Amino acid sequence: MSTPPSSDRISSSPPSPVALTLRRRERDERRRREEQYSHGRPLPSQKLCGNEECVLRCCNVFKTSRFYLPDYLLGDKERSVDDILVKDIQTHFAYLAATRIWPSIEKQSDVLLKAQSIEAFAASPPVRAAYLDFRYLCQKNDLNFSIESRLRETLSVTMPRFRSLIETLDTARLDDDYTELVVHRTLQPPHQADKAVQTDRPLPWTQEGCVMRFLLTSELWRCHDERYMRQRGWAWKPWIVAELLSAVLLHYWLLDREKCFERVPCRGSEQCDEVWQDWLDKYPLLGGDSSHDDEEDDEPDQGDSKKSPDLVPKPIGLIKGLDLDKDVGYVGGVGTAARGPLWRDMRQKHGDDGLPQH
Repeated sequence: MSTPPSSDRISSSPPSPVALTLRRRERDERRRREEQYSHGRPLPSQKLCGNEECVLRCCNVFKTSRFYLPDYLLGDKERSVDDILVKDIQTHFAYLAATRIWPSIEKQSDVLLKAQSIEAFAASPPVRAAYLDFRYLCQKNDLNFSIESRLRETLSVTMPRFRSLIETLDTARLDDDYTELVVHRTLQPPHQADKAVQTDRPLPWTQEGCVMRFLLTSELWRCHDERYMRQRGWAWKPWIVAELLSAVLLHYWLLDREKCFERVPCRGSEQCDEVWQDWLDKYPLLGGDSSHDDEEDDEPDQGDSKKSPDLVPKPIGLIKGLDLDKDVGYVGGVGTAARGPLWRDMRQKHGDDGLPQH
């Protein structure tokens, strides 16, 4: 009499073609993410506040699973409402910002390298997500930045506070608990004690609060990117950081006004992987940037430096329909001669008023 097969015995039948396909797909996706992490994408476990146990959504911007998956992604249209290539607008913004931050640099190759880094940062997925978050909070709380001067005025009011916050975080770098407290206080809505229920209740977001949340989120991502992957040695000063990030926000707002963006529903974590891959492909790690910006370096670059031809800007003013002396909208936060420059002359003492008033 034959013995019936035991249910505990492992089946010797090979896996189905569907199972094999799923395994290969999971393996390939895992390998691609590992490669992305090695080239600049932050690990999902890294939190903006530095606390690995933090579960706040505002600090888990690098996670793309379950609760932390974004509802929408920010994509570029090919052309603006005035039929100007969006990629040209982005490149011009980075180039003009670089020439105003470092006006004394004479070598065009050095200017282009810094412009490439600024464009890579401004176009990065975390900055795009921060702008979508900024726009959502403004709409949800009925905060109207319908005219450019209102956003500029809010940025002017916010910049001294943000510069102070940067200095605070820099001095508190070794105090993890205090850093976490400062970050949480800025990224979350303000609270007011409610004695009736013995708890704190959130207050509505203000214009300054929304701006601060964008600026701090972008700055924490910039610090991570510079510390771990793109060590440029730019010796950033707090006021330069504040003005650059303010310029990026104003630049995004102006691009949005000119219908340069499209809000794309997020289908899942695989789509987030694709967004990161597109960014890493377009902006590869750039080597060879000197850590001494004010010193001459006559030695040839021995690093594994890469240049993308898409990042070399056209001569100023040659983009169709663009008059840099008048059209502030197409050079973003940098400003123009007609409206007044965002960037102050580096030879002058920097004041506290930040962005120009209208």
